[in-house]
Amino acid sequence: MARRALPLPGRGSPVAILAIALTIILGVGLVRAEESDPDAGPPAPLGPVAAPSAAASDGGTGEPSDDLEGPAPDAAVDRDVDRRLRQALDREYGPSYDDAAAPASPTAPSRAMEEYRAIDGNEFFAEEEEFEIKLGLRYSFLAFRADRISAIAEDDNNLGSGVDLKTMGDYDYDAIPRYNIFVDLARWLTIDVDYFYSRYKNDRVHDGEDELFEGILFREGDELKTEIELHAGDAGLGFHVVNNEWVKLGLDLGAKYYYSSVEIENEADNERAENNLEALIPYIGAHVEFRPFFGFIIYGKIKAGLMDYDDSRSRRRSEEAVEVENQERSGRDQEFVEALVGVGYTIGDTFTLAVEWYYLDLRIRREDDGRKENFELEGSGFQVSASLKF
Repeated sequence: MARRALPLPGRGSPVAILAIALTIILGVGLVRAEESDPDAGPPAPLGPVAAPSAAASDGGTGEPSDDLEGPAPDAAVDRDVDRRLRQALDREYGPSYDDAAAPASPTAPSRAMEEYRAIDGNEFFAEEEEFEIKLGLRYSFLAFRADRISAIAEDDNNLGSGVDLKTMGDYDYDAIPRYNIFVDLARWLTIDVDYFYSRYKNDRVHDGEDELFEGILFREGDELKTEIELHAGDAGLGFHVVNNEWVKLGLDLGAKYYYSSVEIENEADNERAENNLEALIPYIGAHVEFRPFFGFIIYGKIKAGLMDYDDSRSRRRSEEAVEVENQERSGRDQEFVEALVGVGYTIGDTFTLAVEWYYLDLRIRREDDGRKENFELEGSGFQVSASLKF
């Protein structure tokens, strides 16, 4: 019996048409899969999946393994999954979603770290980027020793003359309390208000030359009681040009108010002379603060003020057809220099304890219609201060 060969399908046969259609469908599917994931690599070639080797399947023991999970996943696959997850989060919530939920990268800094670096190159003030107001209270005890005290109260009728109060002996002084309130507005501005009251007393026999003060003559050997009071108020603004983790540097502008009172009493004759002066002096100053390591601070301040003006006028009067010209002069010459240096320790940017050295040189001179008054005080001392900021 003769064998007949099976006829091959021709170009127009249904089998050929079906094979061509399947090939086109598979190609289009692959193209669409690549377009849907442009970051994905080229598809793996089709073919039989290689069976795991005996060493991989039995762990190298030669016995079949019961592990059905297969080999450990590739690290590249994990990175690809993380990348796709981050892209989905960006599409859903935008690129500014919380970086704390994003996978950390050892090479790319997080958004929080970039904010740290963006603020003057240090991390100390990173949390104070927004506008913030802090109130501070400071209380100090000052042991001030006067090196020079003098007063003048005289007029054209010679009713008084200058008195060097220091020659009357050393003065007893109390620990002077100082009160300070300050407000920090962000990192660049501070409002500062300060007040202190000092009193000096002397009770002894006068062993110097005769003194004439406010029309009262105090002779050698008189038992004199002297009391000096000084009130000082300060209101100013501090502008911090530099303020970072290591240093703070700035300028101060404000005004000082002084009120002085000098009282001398002769206990034997029950005579008392008193003179009061006050002055309002604008000032300019500078401050610097170093933070060498955590908690410790070294700082200094200096302020200098001057108010000097002269008002002269003439008055003419007629008495019995005789014209007499009187010259009347009035003016003020008031100035001060103040300096402070301190070392302190700060706990948590809230509580500070410091030891400081304070210096003051004050001169108040007033002339009005021939009457001259003068008060001068110079001295220094140490003080201990504690401040709280919240």
